[in-house]
Amino acid sequence: MVEVLAANDQLRNQQKKGKVLQGFHEMPIAFAPTFKFTPGTDRYDLKRTPAWTDRVLYAVHADPLFADLKPLYYMAVPELRTSDHKPVIAGFELSVSPQHANAGRHSKRAGCSIM
Repeated sequence: MVEVLAANDQLRNQQKKGKVLQGFHEMPIAFAPTFKFTPGTDRYDLKRTPAWTDRVLYAVHADPLFADLKPLYYMAVPELRTSDHKPVIAGFELSVSPQHANAGRHSKRAGCSIM
């Protein structure tokens, strides 16, 4: 089931077509779909197709000499059962090199974005 859902993932398919969130990345999904659960349970409500609706995307708009964003983990939190969604969390390591910060070659748009 997971392979079929992943192959038909709307966000990834639209990104590949160049229609949404260009320049953003997502770590590989290694967890079960996070939607649509019967609240208070771990059972999918099969009136809707299970899907990954809660996502963490990231982009780095900085010279690698100045900043580097390293993805560490990406996972669902199955223990929370109060909603029809399971929350998703991600961890990153941000390394910043201050000696390159004032080199004059960074645009005002430089930085990291995590959505």
